[in-house]
Amino acid sequence: MQAHLILYVADQKASSRFYERALALKPRLDAPGMTEFGLGEDSMLGLMPSASIKRLIGPQLPDPARAGLGP
Repeated sequence: MQAHLILYVADQKASSRFYERALALKPRLDAPGMTEFGLGEDSMLGLMPSASIKRLIGPQLPDPARAGLGP
């Protein structure tokens, strides 16, 4: 089983550059909306723009951005 850790970030490009340097790894996926770093054969770090949260959670939950809350 693979573990996926997804961080919601304000700036995907800046966050990607930070983690690329911090982890000394190139992303295995770098596309609009998701950057992924393989952390080993069983784990992955994903970076997703926080603007995408509302689309994922749908209208049934409060919008975190409007509530002033982090994801």
